[in-house]
Amino acid sequence: MNSTLSPMHSFQVRKRQTSPLASSRCDSEFSIIMSATTPLSKVGFPIVFSAVLLLFGCQSSTPPEFGMVDWYIANGGGSSITLTVYDKVCGRNYYRVRVARASETPISTCANEAGDAEIRFSRTAGYSVSANPVRHDVVSSNQSLLVD
Repeated sequence: MNSTLSPMHSFQVRKRQTSPLASSRCDSEFSIIMSATTPLSKVGFPIVFSAVLLLFGCQSSTPPEFGMVDWYIANGGGSSITLTVYDKVCGRNYYRVRVARASETPISTCANEAGDAEIRFSRTAGYSVSANPVRHDVVSSNQSLLVD
């Protein structure tokens, strides 16, 4: 079998016809955008640089006004518990705070004017809301809050 193509199997490739006006208009727009003398290229870098700095500034959080309080959640029950803790001072939620059986878990929250932590917490497991009531407490620094 011969591997060369016979004249019957020749292919023709046609060029797509475009108008010369459309082609030159796209080329001229591209060259204007890419040229270094346009006002956009001179102002573009400072604008992008400023936007990046602004975004970095938005990502940093401000420190709490009265500092932080380090305290502990102690489990007095016979099985591990999982809590949802809400910091009333800063308005932050701490979901799924797990405390093992007969142990303590350290936690750090925002302090109020007196230097204490104001929190609200409830267990995340149970059959009903009445079985897991929401408790409001004020905890001092290095104090253990006993949850049973």
